[in-house]
Order: sequence, then structure tokens, then C-alpha cells
Amino acid sequence: MSFRTLTDREWYFTQQDSDVLATYNFTKVIETLENQESYTCYHLDGQSAIVEDYLKVLPHMRERMGNLVADKRLFIGPWYTQTDTYNVAGESIIRNLKYGMHIAEQLGHSMQVAICQIPLVTMRRCRPCSKARASTTSSSGVVLIMTSR
Repeated sequence: MSFRTLTDREWYFTQQDSDVLATYNFTKVIETLENQESYTCYHLDGQSAIVEDYLKVLPHMRERMGNLVADKRLFIGPWYTQTDTYNVAGESIIRNLKYGMHIAEQLGHSMQVAICQIPLVTMRRCRPCSKARASTTSSSGVVLIMTSR
């Protein structure tokens, strides 16, 4: 079983509310992974932005989080934020992915699976998405998995 979260900046709350919730929740995730052997890993929604926000509030947690990421018990990246493929160009999708991977790799490891939570039919019809998919998979080794809501 893999535990995961869905965390988007300002999705349901303000940025400040999200920071407070993330600070509490991610500290609990780190403590649980460190102290309970039955929790082997946690998937942090494939995004790096929330990690960046968390570490701005609690910079002293960087080493602890980094140890879990490097040990592949806490999975982050490869996205910076979940991409909105309806309103952006292919280049911004690629940059989003590369920036997110960079942040994750600085902590020890980036996931190689990028999940796009949009309908498959949209990906097939969207030229920027098709170009981004071809570019990212060939240049970085990332496998894009499309799922619909």
C-alpha cells in the first residue's frame, strides 16, 4: 500500500492556510516514516512546490526530509506544481517538470513518473502536451502517465 496526498497551493484555502496545514501534516508524515516501520513510504503528490513551501517555514527539517527522500521512502517530484495543460504552452510544461525535478534531486531523488490528472482525450488533442510528452520522455527518462478524474 502506498500512502499519498493531494496538495495544491490555494486549491481550497489561501497560501497561508496551505502553509499551516502542510507544516503540521508533513511534519507528521516525516515523524511517522522515521518512527513506524509499518509505514514504508509516502508519495507526496508528485510535486516539489509544496516541499519548497514547507522548508521555507521549517528549514531545520531539510536534513530529515532529505534523508527520507534519498532513501526512497518519501517520494517527491518530478513536477514543480501539477500542470494545467489547458492554458499553457508545451515549453512551460517542460520547464515545470525540469524545475520540479531539480528541487527533488537536491533533496536526494526525483520520481521518474509524472502523473497528469487530465482526461486522455485532451492529451491526444493538445499539441503542446504531445510535444511536451515527447520531449520530456526522450530528454529526461520520465514516463508520463495520463489519468482522468
